[in-house]
Order: sequence, then C-alpha cells, then structure tokens
Amino acid sequence: MAASGRAAGRPSRRNLVAILSIVVLSGAFFGYDQGVISGALHDIRRTFDVGTFEVEEAASWVTVGALAGALAGGHLADRAGRRGALWVAGGAYVVAAIVQAAAPTIGALLGARVLLGVGIGVASVAGPMFAAEAAPERIRGGLLGVYQFSITFAIFIGYLADELFTGGDSWRCLLDRVGRRPLLLVGLAGMAVSLAVVSVSFLSAGAGAGRGEGRVTTAGLFLLVGVIFFVAFYAVSIGPAAWTVINEIYPGPIRGRCVAIATATHWGTEYLITQFFLSLLDALGRSGVCALFAGLCVLGFLFVRRYLPETRGRTLEQIQQMWVADYDRRERAHTNP
Repeated sequence: MAASGRAAGRPSRRNLVAILSIVVLSGAFFGYDQGVISGALHDIRRTFDVGTFEVEEAASWVTVGALAGALAGGHLADRAGRRGALWVAGGAYVVAAIVQAAAPTIGALLGARVLLGVGIGVASVAGPMFAAEAAPERIRGGLLGVYQFSITFAIFIGYLADELFTGGDSWRCLLDRVGRRPLLLVGLAGMAVSLAVVSVSFLSAGAGAGRGEGRVTTAGLFLLVGVIFFVAFYAVSIGPAAWTVINEIYPGPIRGRCVAIATATHWGTEYLITQFFLSLLDALGRSGVCALFAGLCVLGFLFVRRYLPETRGRTLEQIQQMWVADYDRRERAHTNP
C-alpha cells in the first residue's frame, strides 16, 4: 500500500530518466548544430562558390525553420501529443542530416537547414513542455534548466569538432532554490554590465590600435573578462530560467499555443540576429553592437521586474490559480473603482 502511494505521488526512476533524456536531446541537437556550423561555413563558401550573404543564410535559415516549427509545434503537441510531436522532430532531424551531407547545390543545403530547424523548433516546444508536465514540481526547474545546459554543452561539442575549445559548468547553480525571478534580474543586470564593459573595451582597443600590437593590453584584458562574465551570467540566469518560465507559467488549456508563441519569438529573434549580425557590425561597429545588446538587457531587466511573478515552489495548478485570482482582483477593481 505504501509502495503504491509513493508510486502515485512521484514518477519512477525509469520515467525520470526518460524525461531527462528527452530534455537533453531536445536541446542538444540545436546546440551541436550551432557549434559545428561555424566550422563548416568556410567549406560551404568554397564548395558552392557563394558569397557572404549565402553563407549567412546557411547559418541562419535553421532558425527560420525553428520559428515555423515552434509555431506548429504547440498545435502538433496538443493534437498528436507530446510524444507524437517529438517523433516528428526526430524524423526531421534524420532527413535533414542526410540531405545536408549529400546536398549537391546550395539550394538543397538551405532547404535541409530549414527542415532541420523545423525539427528543432518542434522539439523546443514539445520537449520542455513534456518535462514541465511530467516532472514533479520539486525538480521541474532543474530539469528544464538542463535543457539550456544541453544546448550549451552541445555547442561546446560542436566547437570541439571544429578544433576549438570552450566550457563551463555554472549551470549547476539552474533554479529550484533561488527562484526564477531573482536569477533573471541578477543575470540580465550582469549581462548588461558585462556587455557595457565589452563595448568600452572595443572602443579603447580601437583608439589604441597599433600601439599595443603583440602585447597584452588593459583593454584586451577587460574585453576578455567582460565576455567571460557575460557567458556566466547568461548560463545561470536567462538561459535556463526563460525555458523554465515559459513552460510553467501559462494556464493548462492554452499552454501549448502560448509556449509555441514564446518559443517562436525566441527563434525569430535568433534568426534576425544570425542573419543580420555581420550587417550590424558593418553599421554600428563592434562597440556599438555590444552597446545595443546591453540596452536590450536593460529593457529585459525592467520588464521582468515589473511584470514577471515568481513561480518557484508552485505546482502548475497553483500557477494557473494565481492568474485566475489576479484576473478576479482586477475585475473587482474595475467594477468598484
């Protein structure tokens, strides 16, 4: 009797491993592609004899597909179930990988990149949503934080495949102790300051170009520190927390559609940044681009501080009831000013 009570109250170890595997793989496919494509861009240019814009498309069109996949993923997850949506994503991965490897033209490669993005977009909706609904509340934030870690770690593996190296394990701090809102506020503030330091460092390095050539300069050291702290603040805050929040904060009846819109917004901005980053560099310079993103972090900080409630320690049902209570309170205030 006691054993059956425990089984009803928490998933089995086997189920938790399955949930964790789904979350890890959902993020890892995107992360590995983001890492490994950077090393393939030179060969793409040479093999297909294309210019900078086509190379940018090869890097960015996966996010176009991810945008479409995320928009469709919520509807698909609601109609075919979370597992059904993940099967569709897996099929898209396999077909896209084969076509990319054998692509005879740049058009075929771009089409495969879009298809890969569709799979990534569907998985980015269905995977974390499945984890949020299937995992117990006490570890929900941790499991969803693993999604961001899997992306980051897979990017590392991709760069390693390109004979580069990066790493870090600040993901271990991920959300169930501190809370979502404090991590987001601290992370966004830290990212803004770090980007400001990087921006000023680029300005200083530009002003002193040629004087410290071949030597370690103060501007160079501050630039390195700024980049390291930016990555660290991102990895412990908005990286995992954003995926956690969007998969737990919406009411159950519309969660699939809301998560799809939120995830599609992510992929849409990812596409815009990837597609036009080089153009931004040409227009604003390295310092200006970093200053622009620092300003966006400030806007994010103000938005979170003003509008985002804390969801740590609450079940999905309690979060839904929180919105109902807030709506009733606003209605009463409107009816009885």
